[in-house]
Amino acid sequence: MTELSMSDRFLYAARLKSYLGKFEEAEAILTEGLEQDPDNATILRNRGHRRITLRKYDGALADLTRASELIAGTQDEHEFYQRDTEPDLVNIILGRMDKVREQHIPVNAETIAATKGMYKSTLHGSVWYHLGVVKYLTADFQGSFDDFGRSQELGVDDDSLVATFDWRYMSLRRLGRTEEAASLLNAFDTSSLTVTAGEDFYLRRLKLYKGESTPEKVLEELSESFLSLATQGYGVGNWYLYNGNEEAARSTFELVVKHGTPNAFAYMAAEAELARMSA
Repeated sequence: MTELSMSDRFLYAARLKSYLGKFEEAEAILTEGLEQDPDNATILRNRGHRRITLRKYDGALADLTRASELIAGTQDEHEFYQRDTEPDLVNIILGRMDKVREQHIPVNAETIAATKGMYKSTLHGSVWYHLGVVKYLTADFQGSFDDFGRSQELGVDDDSLVATFDWRYMSLRRLGRTEEAASLLNAFDTSSLTVTAGEDFYLRRLKLYKGESTPEKVLEELSESFLSLATQGYGVGNWYLYNGNEEAARSTFELVVKHGTPNAFAYMAAEAELARMSA
């Protein structure tokens, strides 16, 4: 039977609140968890994410930086996302602990093979990924490029590879290192990748940047998902910006902010672009 520590219970409770869109309550639960276990890197990683969602970027940076210090020299472990943690939540509530997944599964060749096809990351990879996000959103593009690189090294599947590669490319473009960004992009083969069904937003952005798609095609293929609109719309806005069409970029970023989901990182990035354009 799976045993849950008190810290794990705080994490599951916070995930439930997050799935319900109650991000401030999720942050409060994680803060309570840290009062009992202040050096828990997993709780810090999750509170850092929630603070990004709440636009508390300084707090997010502090949480994730501390988490990055705590994970140094430790065994990495798998981290599963909503579609795979929801069943665990249901079984916990119903007291069916024998059906709850084992916690803190170490990352190794055997467990990577056993979890193939599941939508996931790793604890260490997520810490560096979310550090990259908060630095990108606050215009520390060198820092975001470096941290996404660390996350990419820890990736266990194509989902994480595509996402980190996309953010690294965008960071280089913001740094004005166009030739380096082009070299990075040209070395990336999008044809041999396998991403989770319905989660190919980053892959579509990369294909746009590589010239394998067009902004019109990407916008035409937008699904009814607000996350799709935010992520792919931000990519289109970037494409216009990279190609010197600031007016089209602005209108696309405005479309993202008008119709996208506010807790998407791309939505926050579009907010940041519009703020810089108006400064």
